[in-house]
Amino acid sequence: MKNDVWEKIQQIRQRRNRAVLCIVVQARGSTPRKEGAKLLVTEDGKFVGTVGGGNLEYQVIQKAREVMKQGKPVLLSFNLKSDLQMACGGQVSVYLEPIEPPFQLVIFGGGHVGQALAWFAQAFEFDIVVIDPRKEVLNSWELKENVKFVQNDYIKAIDDLKFDRRTFVCSMTYGHEYDLQIAAQCLKHDIAYLGVLASRNKARKFARTLVEEYGYTQEQVAKIDMPMGLEMECETPDEIAISILGKLIDIKNKLVKND
Repeated sequence: MKNDVWEKIQQIRQRRNRAVLCIVVQARGSTPRKEGAKLLVTEDGKFVGTVGGGNLEYQVIQKAREVMKQGKPVLLSFNLKSDLQMACGGQVSVYLEPIEPPFQLVIFGGGHVGQALAWFAQAFEFDIVVIDPRKEVLNSWELKENVKFVQNDYIKAIDDLKFDRRTFVCSMTYGHEYDLQIAAQCLKHDIAYLGVLASRNKARKFARTLVEEYGYTQEQVAKIDMPMGLEMECETPDEIAISILGKLIDIKNKLVKND
């Protein structure tokens, strides 16, 4: 059962799902399970393992569902007799740890800046996805092992993505019309970051179009980082990528700190 829990966690993270790992960290007196017993509560309502069954497990599962939504760990302590009316009568503490998907960096556009960004970002715990319809562009990449390539139309590819609060999206395609449509589609999702590689003039035009033609509010459009990245003098693709990555790292670390 121990191996089943860890294997299931790996599968959950690969699928970008959520779960909560519940571990008995203290057991005194007569208890159904001892320290180290594990229960995994998954996003789809399934369970792997057990922390002892009965009302103890019921209460742990209910709290695990809250932890899954909030994303913050908790420690529960019970007197099995007085708190849960269980006959065994011992004391149990259960630690609930949320299992979050890895941070995901989705790069629309496999050109020079996209390649540089993916190259630098792999050192900072991102699952990297690169989307581009051009086979010859994707084939030109030197970085292969740590990137998932999706050769597809930019807009069609969005339907196959799983967006969540740990997803970062950077749009840097070869056509302004694609960047605009990508921004319009991604604004519908609750994600950590949405950036568009743009000049200040392009950014103003995009913002106006998203409000006037797509119906977004000024507040919603203001969430898009465009021009994308930190404000610094940049010329080369590597320099631009570093300015973007600096922004992503700042946002990612603030998310971790607030979890």
